[in-house]
Amino acid sequence: MNKPFFTVMVPVYNAEKYLDECFNSIITQDFEDFEVVLIDDGSTDNSGAMCDAYANKHHNVYVQHIENSGEIGARRACIAAAKGEWLCFVDADDYYFPGSLRKFYEVIQNYDTDMVIGRLGENYSQPRTIEEYRQWLFSGEKFHPGVIATAVRSDLYNEDVLDIPRTVKKGPDFIINIRLSFRTNKVPRILDELIYFYRSTPTSIIANNPPSIPLAKLFKEHLKKSFPEGEYKKYLPFIVANAERDITRMAYARTLPKNWQDDPLIQEWLQEAQSINYQFGWRVATLFKIRSPFLHNSFVNIWRIINRIQALFSR
Repeated sequence: MNKPFFTVMVPVYNAEKYLDECFNSIITQDFEDFEVVLIDDGSTDNSGAMCDAYANKHHNVYVQHIENSGEIGARRACIAAAKGEWLCFVDADDYYFPGSLRKFYEVIQNYDTDMVIGRLGENYSQPRTIEEYRQWLFSGEKFHPGVIATAVRSDLYNEDVLDIPRTVKKGPDFIINIRLSFRTNKVPRILDELIYFYRSTPTSIIANNPPSIPLAKLFKEHLKKSFPEGEYKKYLPFIVANAERDITRMAYARTLPKNWQDDPLIQEWLQEAQSINYQFGWRVATLFKIRSPFLHNSFVNIWRIINRIQALFSR
């Protein structure tokens, strides 16, 4: 049997509310050479039975039921089951717009690349080099950092790419993309069309895991493992800028503990910043100087008010 061109992979966990919409958006694509892999990650609702029904109706749909293993475990099972030349992830509460696979295919045929990134909403920018892509990936401003709405050549994935424990709740997809980027020298191509609907739900991993120092520690531990030898220091300006955004988010979410400035992770970020003469912005620079919990909360309250005023005037 010939390999399908695409494998569309859907990790499924208690997604019965949205699963029909998601599956129908895939199976009705106007591109024939693809298979669908559904991984039922120990669902306790009707999702597993729905997946079986899809497979019984369509010859190119395959289902595997596994014990609950979390986001990365389900993605790992998807990769293991996939037979396609190119792999595409769709989350079970999202969906493809019509023509998405065909548009991926057209870009793949026209450009020498190992990755194609589709839009979720805003306009994206096309990187000129793989180095620029990695830098932009860190900045989080040029395109989305997830594995959804992308097509990746299957041989880029190996065991190391998905060697991330389920305890990593912050940025596992970002870590995957960093690792993928070091397995190719080809510039990813941006598909500058809206192809994917991303649904932000109150039960999502991001929604249920507010930013915190413990989550940031786990993220950094596994991010460090993503770089080839000698490459980590090269990206310190972007890593420290990412750390600054983390501190900002934690302060805004009120998840910074008392005396957080003394935490080993924070001290490591400070040392890295000093090693490249990185200057923190006024918000974080001020937070580092405030030791009083009362003054800390007051500063954050003022900061929130400023943000609200700026939002009003920007409308």
